[in-house]
Amino acid sequence: MSEIKQATTVERQIEILRERGMVISEPEHVKKALLSVGYYRMGFYWFPFEIEEPKKKRTHKFRKDTTWEKVEALYDFDNRFRNLLSYYLHIIETDIRTYITYTASNLYHDDPLWFVNPSYVGPDFITKFPDIYDNVKKNEVIKHHHGKYPKDMYAPAWKTLEFLMFGEVQHLYDDILDSSLRQKIYERYHIESEDIFKSYIDTLRMVRNVCAHSHILYDKKLYRGIKGPNSKLGLKAGEEFSIVGVLKLVYYMLRQIDSDTEVEMRNSLRNLVNQVDYDIVRFAISRLAI
Repeated sequence: MSEIKQATTVERQIEILRERGMVISEPEHVKKALLSVGYYRMGFYWFPFEIEEPKKKRTHKFRKDTTWEKVEALYDFDNRFRNLLSYYLHIIETDIRTYITYTASNLYHDDPLWFVNPSYVGPDFITKFPDIYDNVKKNEVIKHHHGKYPKDMYAPAWKTLEFLMFGEVQHLYDDILDSSLRQKIYERYHIESEDIFKSYIDTLRMVRNVCAHSHILYDKKLYRGIKGPNSKLGLKAGEEFSIVGVLKLVYYMLRQIDSDTEVEMRNSLRNLVNQVDYDIVRFAISRLAI
């Protein structure tokens, strides 16, 4: 039976960090940070400063010259990196949602509720949609629609789909019965096969969730990897499993939507990485300035 760990005070946590070799020159500042952020969350950012040891024999000892300031700089960078990436992921998500809505709604122009029509969409999405709509109809726009049209079961596609979560949009795409319509959607991004498009969307959705829940991003590993030829995204060997691969995927998708936005993101990230405040953690973030 494993040893049960107990909660401890912030003062003791600071002592532990010092015992393990971290230099803490301003304990009151560190105390405030630990009370605000938490010892466990900050641990993800001092992990890179620990002496490399076999996982089973990890002592949590820090390398020489490890300071709290270095850990905090890495934490601060990751927060800003998440915010930056979230902004551009939102652009991609919005474009995908809009293109699906526009293309399908014009194809099925006689049915504004095509997304729950079994002639156009598979039963899995349609069966789950009432639960999805319970959240959608909480939005003021949808409330207003049903106040004006009380007999409508659902608002039309161009209103309803606006409020679907990214995973729900992906689910809808997967259940569109017309393969030629699905093909038209992924070819909008100059992607040759549906498998590659689905892999791209899976990756983008996963990273979006990382950003939304404030999980560690700068060193994120992809367990499934990005499918498709590495040459398409300009990936080097192994980057299909790394945050660098994610960035190259985001750049690629932005390029298909608006090349100026891709350039803007590249410049924004480069400016973030090159800030003087992050010189002390350059070893951890320099590869992100691609």
